[in-house]
Amino acid sequence: MHANGVPAARGWRLDARKAKTPAFQAQVLALFSEQLQIDTWSEQTVNPDLWPLDASRVQLKRISGAFSNAVFFVSYDKQDCEGLYPKTVLLRVYGKGTEVLLSRRAELLILHTLSSLYEIGPHILGTFANGRVETYFDAEPIGKDGIRDLGDRRETIKEDGSLLVRGSEGRAQWVARRMRQLHEVPLETMRTVLEQGDLRANGDGSSVYGRGIENHLFARSHRPRMHRNPSSIPPSQQNILDSSRNLRDTMSIRGFSPHRNNSVTSFDSLATSFNSQDSSSINNENGFSSPSFGPTGSGPSSYTESVNAPYPGMWRRSKRWAREAGKVLALVDEFCKTDAGQAACKRALKGTPLEGREFSPFTSFNDINVPSLELGTTVNSLRITLLAIASLNFPRFLAEMDAFKAFIRKWEKLNGASRRVLAHGDTQYSNLLLIKEGAFEEDSAGKGMPRERSRDSSKPTDSPEISKSRSSSISSNKRRSRSRRAPYERLIVIDFEYCSPNPRAYDIANAFHEWRFDYHHITDCWSPYTFAYPTRDERRRWLRAYVEQGRLLRMRGKAPKAASDPTTAATAAAGEPNDQSLPPALPNGEELELPPCVMSKERSNGNGSDSPRLNAVRQSPLAFLERSMQKEIDRLEKEVEIFSPACHAAWALWGMTFAKESIEQLLRNCLQGNYVDPALVSARDMENGSEVIAGSAESFDNLRYTLSRVELFRAELKALGVQVSPT
Repeated sequence: MHANGVPAARGWRLDARKAKTPAFQAQVLALFSEQLQIDTWSEQTVNPDLWPLDASRVQLKRISGAFSNAVFFVSYDKQDCEGLYPKTVLLRVYGKGTEVLLSRRAELLILHTLSSLYEIGPHILGTFANGRVETYFDAEPIGKDGIRDLGDRRETIKEDGSLLVRGSEGRAQWVARRMRQLHEVPLETMRTVLEQGDLRANGDGSSVYGRGIENHLFARSHRPRMHRNPSSIPPSQQNILDSSRNLRDTMSIRGFSPHRNNSVTSFDSLATSFNSQDSSSINNENGFSSPSFGPTGSGPSSYTESVNAPYPGMWRRSKRWAREAGKVLALVDEFCKTDAGQAACKRALKGTPLEGREFSPFTSFNDINVPSLELGTTVNSLRITLLAIASLNFPRFLAEMDAFKAFIRKWEKLNGASRRVLAHGDTQYSNLLLIKEGAFEEDSAGKGMPRERSRDSSKPTDSPEISKSRSSSISSNKRRSRSRRAPYERLIVIDFEYCSPNPRAYDIANAFHEWRFDYHHITDCWSPYTFAYPTRDERRRWLRAYVEQGRLLRMRGKAPKAASDPTTAATAAAGEPNDQSLPPALPNGEELELPPCVMSKERSNGNGSDSPRLNAVRQSPLAFLERSMQKEIDRLEKEVEIFSPACHAAWALWGMTFAKESIEQLLRNCLQGNYVDPALVSARDMENGSEVIAGSAESFDNLRYTLSRVELFRAELKALGVQVSPT
């Protein structure tokens, strides 16, 4: 997939499995030097003493923690030659099968636009058939500790109304600030990009990719379809409809409901649509009608805006991913129907609660619930794989997702919608890079993707005069920018594969859930039980940075606001403050951060009333901001609680889909006469020579990961009072 204005090597494919071979090195060098002509790698830009470049000196370092793609740092071995060496770049080879989950075309266009217009994400240096080349940052992931680092910053409003700041923010708050920057990107701009294929259409009025991309990410809310009389449909259209029905019937998967608007496989209505009806299977014990958050003043979008907003990516992807997950389970179902499969299942399930029962992944085993932590690895073990699938209970999971969608619809109708934003969707710590101190001063990371230069016919583009002027301008801009850079700008967000319009609470909840994981753990990289979910105090400190950043961006004019947005006294009070309500800048030159305002109190005057000085502090602009921010944080806390289960549901489907390759290999092994299930081999036998495949450092147990996310999904539905009648 390619984008207009970005160098492209059409038809070129790389096989990441051959990354350690000389042939792969040679292919990468040819891609960089000849096809994409990347700066400092091509004959025109490299040091002449190095040309031709030697493929044996191309160094590839694979990066761990990337589960969807193969990611490499590509550099050139420096030896004795002085001068300009090829710069290190990032090579991303798309994972096998990811195209069924992701739109690479939409991803590329989004990343291209974010980088060039909003200084978000890496620059794209070139694309090829199954991957792309990006800017390399001299940075490292913030890690499992960094994502939880909230620092020690505390602010106090003193009795004289001044602000006292102690300590500093941690890397977790930097993540919150970067997320808020992304959430302020106008969705209409991204819609235009996806409709036209770039920020502008071709000169003849045609678009680069044609219409259709926006239907993947930015389709507006779907209205109930009008029922048409078949007699009123022209014969030509009727033939097309009949063909579509036949194809749909052919592609149907056992276990899916055929009824429209009755399953996650057919999300035809927006979560907040007035015309949608509540599911009869829901029994909401809590109701969540109190506390009531109105559509204005407390932060949510208005109901009308929500209906007209893009269709939430969490629903759209759940629809497609559920279909793909069903296809994976259908492989197991077909296997269980064969004579050899039935015999293998009988042997594998001996001594388990499923012994003597006919197994199908589309059967609800409501009495089977083996926790993911008590299971061994599912890799190459039919016994544990079948127990995990039975505990997953896919038909029940689909019904629970329907019930949850109806619950969200009802909650947003009563309390106002969570604002729709451009959400990242995958803020795991491997996607959050911290630029090293020295590189932060020198690198222009995140400063926009180079666009096509306007050329002056009277001067060549590479003339000494233009080059000298450009170099002087860049040096001057760098000197000015360094002194104004905030600490959080060291954080660079990458991997926008799952970026789509979504409720803001979905993206925030997903960021909180990433605190749970250690993706580099030798045996439990799949487990969301390694670390605890952030506490209420930790969440509120994170959310404060998110809220502060939004207000600062608005005041600086970096987050353009639509001219049609209504501004009322209520929205102004709970929204962005005016300049007069802000205290002066801090004396140390740091940019002002709006305070938590831990109020210093003065003793009462004895008659039960507060002192005049304390009353004055409470009426100060800072105290006013504190109350406004607390109100917005309260609202965000509730939204995150409501949308949190959606994160588990989406990633559970992702895990099932990515388990396809290992399940296929397992089923092939089971059909071989010498297959031995590791779960049925004693520890002594394994020590005596049997190879232990389970628990390798490189394995990510997708199926076990899926079950763990379903467990958390069900636990949170129970806490919200959402119940589903047994299937």
